[in-house]
Amino acid sequence: HFPTPQKLRDMKFKEYKLPSPYIVIDDFLTTEEYNSVMFEINELRPKMHKGKYQIGGKEKNMPKLKNNLNIWLDTEFKDRRQLSSILNMISNRMWNDEMRNIITNTDSGIFRTYIHTNSDNTLLSAYNNGSFYNTHKDIASGIFVTTNLMLGEGFKGGDFKLGSKIIPFKKNRLIMFESHKEHSVTKVQTDDNPKNWRYSIQYFAKL
Repeated sequence: HFPTPQKLRDMKFKEYKLPSPYIVIDDFLTTEEYNSVMFEINELRPKMHKGKYQIGGKEKNMPKLKNNLNIWLDTEFKDRRQLSSILNMISNRMWNDEMRNIITNTDSGIFRTYIHTNSDNTLLSAYNNGSFYNTHKDIASGIFVTTNLMLGEGFKGGDFKLGSKIIPFKKNRLIMFESHKEHSVTKVQTDDNPKNWRYSIQYFAKL
């Protein structure tokens, strides 16, 4: 159960301190933005591949740890970022005055450092039936803050865990947390229709 969140325009956000600092923002995207993002996901889905885990700068298949589908949007739209609804959304939403206000007023020094970063990566993930991502840390070079935007509907499971804390899946919910903290995604139960899969956008801020 989440405490009553403070409302800031259309977004609803709440900062938590345990088990480690994190922020939950509900209704992160407008309906128009959400639909635009889901349209692009539908276009990108055939290009997605089995998710790999980065260790020491290299990606490795680790099916017992990570069983989902991924695509790095920075690579896919390397010299044409302006064509991606998702990357445009990241630029518009993650760096607007609302987000800067939220982050500047948090108790976490790591989150406040976020607004000074000038490097990032964006990963799109899909979870079909049986997909999961067991306990791990985001330890690629330079990553210090991770944001995870939950998308999709029509499935069971797919909750987010930060340490021992379960943060229930909610469509259009964004979670910001310290990248070095252990986190996971519970197993998804759904059918073969991609409209009923769980999706997420991971935005990694780097120093």
